[in-house]
Amino acid sequence: QLVKKLKESGMTFKVDGSTMIFAHGLEFKLDKICITFKWNEGQKVLDFFGEAGEFSEVFPGFKYYDTKFSGMKVRCMLYGEFLGSDTDEVLYQNTDIVEIDGVLTHVQSLEFYYENGELDNKYYKMVEEYMKHNNRDLK
Repeated sequence: QLVKKLKESGMTFKVDGSTMIFAHGLEFKLDKICITFKWNEGQKVLDFFGEAGEFSEVFPGFKYYDTKFSGMKVRCMLYGEFLGSDTDEVLYQNTDIVEIDGVLTHVQSLEFYYENGELDNKYYKMVEEYMKHNNRDLK
């Protein structure tokens, strides 16, 4: 539902975090939905969810805002603050187009996760096994 509503609103985003693994078809209990937006669209994100507030900056170039949609926790993330970080090209790098409930959506690629993920993360082994089973390239 969230992906469909974001698309209908004209928001530019990609599915990210552990949600991208779920969106690629690996099944596990999803505890939150992770979506990345363009760096300069923080206010648009707050407006979409109908909330006042501000994003928490964890470190320069990354901030997030937690909210809820249909009872599910949603983490809205912004990466950037460098020249060109607000382009579709930067947002969509290392993504695949995945169909989510009939809606084609940019989703962070499993290859990118595998190459950059933490080996001790609980999802890393799951992604590795999935990629091996589906003859996807491993680093």
